[in-house]
Amino acid sequence: MKSKQSIKSHVLLMTLFLLFTLVQVTGAEEEKILKWGAIEPLSGSAALWGQAMNQGVKLAAEEINSKGGLKFGNTRYKVEVMEEDDKYSGTGGASAASKLVYQEGVRFFTGSLASASVLAMQPITEKNNSLVLTNAFADVLGKDKPNTFRIAPNVLQGVAGCFVAVKQKYPGQIKKIATIEANDATGWAAANAAKVAAKALGWEVVAEEYYERGITDFHPLAGKVLPKKPDLIDTSGCSSIESALIAAHTHELGYRGKLTGMVIMPETMAQKGGAGIEGMIGFFGIDYDMPWITSDQKELYKKFKTKWPDKKMLYQVELAYGATKGALIAIEKAQTLDVPSVVRVLENLSWDHPAGGKAEWVDFDGYGYKGVKRQIGFPHPITELKGGKLYLVMMADLVKIIPQMGIKIEGK
Repeated sequence: MKSKQSIKSHVLLMTLFLLFTLVQVTGAEEEKILKWGAIEPLSGSAALWGQAMNQGVKLAAEEINSKGGLKFGNTRYKVEVMEEDDKYSGTGGASAASKLVYQEGVRFFTGSLASASVLAMQPITEKNNSLVLTNAFADVLGKDKPNTFRIAPNVLQGVAGCFVAVKQKYPGQIKKIATIEANDATGWAAANAAKVAAKALGWEVVAEEYYERGITDFHPLAGKVLPKKPDLIDTSGCSSIESALIAAHTHELGYRGKLTGMVIMPETMAQKGGAGIEGMIGFFGIDYDMPWITSDQKELYKKFKTKWPDKKMLYQVELAYGATKGALIAIEKAQTLDVPSVVRVLENLSWDHPAGGKAEWVDFDGYGYKGVKRQIGFPHPITELKGGKLYLVMMADLVKIIPQMGIKIEGK
């Protein structure tokens, strides 16, 4: 028989073992998955843009995951990116949002860059309290859409920045302009922005033409525009390839004026646009191997090339990375996945952006002062396309450029 002392010792050891096990169990970290939606055009004329957006989301997710994920008490969330193709259309956007929200339970999204897609997503995402980080041009922000944030300069800021750069670089040379834009929400927003900015500078809009996405022959449109003798043609609502073809075809018909628009894919634009695209001044364009980029952009470029050594890094990578990183910071600060709570943190967040300095949210979105801070603000380069490379014309504070131009927007 065991002695009383032996029994007591055995009981004490068992008690200590159970207490130790209990501490270990209660203190153990639980790992969960945070599903992150990435809805973008992954096919069609804007596929490269959409793929670049998703590359930025993946880089932000991998950066967080490499540090152990988002930590809420004893729970860590690893970010899982779920991609869907919206086919650059409203129907595609609604279908993708419906699948991810209702079937997968996704409540956080980066994308889409397509205005029609986002407008179709919002009845689903806003109703279901889902955060959307978009760089769509259309009027998608407001108090009635509290969960939607724009993560890039709005189209009025981009167009205005280009026009100011052209005016400074070529003083007195611009008096008449024309717009050639896609016949969709993105193109309509770009054309309206060009008219507003031109009016502020005293320029006359002599032609406003639209085309259906997917066409490759712009000679007929050029034939309508060029007889009006514009000094500048804006294509800010066009894809890179469409802008390049417009430049090539107007040049073939004798146009030698200035061009403005988005310069996201400089090498491709130079190949497609030839002599016609030379000297185009634009926004949304950065060459990440040029000496004028920031140290943080260089670091992001290094990460990108490590993961995709054979790919060209487009500006959308930086936009999606910077905004997704900001949203993930807000989630961890909020210590919850409740979207309204995250939104309250995010709208007041200031964080480091690869563009340099701090990114923050403002209430002016190019359509008015909305009373909610949902438009991102950070330094933005206006560049000139030469020989397939982008050269810095000016680093613009696009938040300030609209009031500086004297543009009056209702709502303030």
